[in-house]
Amino acid sequence: VVRVCVCVCVCVCCFSFRSFSVSWNDYLLGIADIAGELMRLATTYAGAGDSESPFQILKSLRRLYSSLLPLRVRSKEWRKKMEVVLASMHKIERLCYKLHIKGREYPPHLLKSLLVDKKQHQEDTSSFRGSE
Repeated sequence: VVRVCVCVCVCVCCFSFRSFSVSWNDYLLGIADIAGELMRLATTYAGAGDSESPFQILKSLRRLYSSLLPLRVRSKEWRKKMEVVLASMHKIERLCYKLHIKGREYPPHLLKSLLVDKKQHQEDTSSFRGSE
């Protein structure tokens, strides 16, 4: 997670921008978007055989969620975004559960195939059948 943030900061510093303003609502929605990226990052690490990073990412996402939860933003977008943050956190929790339980039973090269959600597999196969 730190590596990604450092990369972004370095890229931003390399370019000069004109000043612009961002509303607090848009800023907070952008911060909440990080949850989806963290979920994808955790999945990528797990697929590569790294079983420690997803747990660290989950811990960071829990801290982020608990920090955002008390904010009193009255917006339909915010409420939906917080539901997405919670859903992303639950997906990482399921991934960590699978890593913890099944990671002890299977060698790392087989673990990747076990991490694919059955639901995602069903969606992939149903969309394939629909194209015939």
